[in-house]
Amino acid sequence: MPPADYTVVVHWSRFMTRQSRRLIQAVRRNAALAPAGTRVALIFVNTDDFYYLTYKRDDERRAAQAKGPAY
Repeated sequence: MPPADYTVVVHWSRFMTRQSRRLIQAVRRNAALAPAGTRVALIFVNTDDFYYLTYKRDDERRAAQAKGPAY
């Protein structure tokens, strides 16, 4: 596959379902407007796992702090 002239990275999440869906549709429409022969690579990155792991780590840290120091 030849390299793209433009690369668009879209971070989306199920948490923002409606807004993410609209953003993805808008990006696809705009990519279709590129002049003929222009290669546009669209990369969609789901960030649900990032938020899940971030909050999970914070919860674990808070639980450890609530326990107090281990002697």
